[in-house]
This record gives sequence, structure tokens and C-alpha cells, in this order.
Amino acid sequence: MEHPDNNVRETFIGLLRTETECANSLFQVLKSESTALGNADFHSITENGNQKLELINQLQQASAARINFMQHHELSVPATAEEAEASNLPTSDPELNALFIQLSDLARRCYNENRIIGQLINRRTQFISRVLNKLSPSSRNDALTYKENGATAFDNQSALLDLTNV
Repeated sequence: MEHPDNNVRETFIGLLRTETECANSLFQVLKSESTALGNADFHSITENGNQKLELINQLQQASAARINFMQHHELSVPATAEEAEASNLPTSDPELNALFIQLSDLARRCYNENRIIGQLINRRTQFISRVLNKLSPSSRNDALTYKENGATAFDNQSALLDLTNV
């Protein structure tokens, strides 16, 4: 198996480190966003959203740089033992292996955290929809209205629009 020269290896490790740092930063922002969503901290949600977009762009650029470098130097990440034998990537290099494992783990963690954020947003959206549905006339024109004493009343005619009882 052919190994890349030391300069190629060091550049490759640098690209992997940059990509790993970007992925780690994105994961931290995703964790912060899910916490903010859970606490309904809308200021933090807005800040995290802007920061998340910037980090996603940085991660995409870092991934593209690594992929282009690998293609240019005909390096590949082996998926099987057979591919490892044919690969120019030194699979016995502990530092490269550790970086790939760390990057893979961060990608999985970002994916899982993003799913949690999606679930939190979905739950909040469903809650708001239910509240709005209860306060709005339904397709049968029934509406939840309030009497002068604050008690609730259901009426087939929307009391909000029925001025005959005033």
C-alpha cells in the first residue's frame, strides 16, 4: 500500500482538524439551540439561528476542501477491508483514524441534535396550532367565547360577530 508523503499527510490532517473543529462548533450551537427551544428563550434562538447558518457554511467549505484535496491526491476513505488494501490512505495512521472517527461521531451527533430540534419545533408548532384552533371558529362555526363574568360559552353563532345580544 502506497502512503502519501509527509507534506500531503500534514496538509490532510490540517484539513481534517479544521473540518472537525467546524463540526464541533456546529454541534455546540445545535445543543444551545435545543436548550433555548426547550426554555422558550427566543432571543437565544435567533442568535443561534444566525450562528448556525454561518457554521454550516464554514463546515461545508471545510468538507469541500478536504474532499477536493482527497480527490486531487487520489486518497479515499476505505469502507471495507478490500478498499483499505487498495487505498492510498494509510489506515494504520492512528492520528488520521482518530480524526475520521471524531468527525464521523460529530456528524452523527449533529444529525441527532438536529432531529431533536425538529421535534421541539414540531411540538411547539402543534401546541400553537391547537391553541389557535380553540380560539378560532371551527368549520361548524362554533366558537369559544366568553360571557361578561368570564365564563366560557360555546355558541353555534360566533358571539364575536353576533351583535344582536348586545
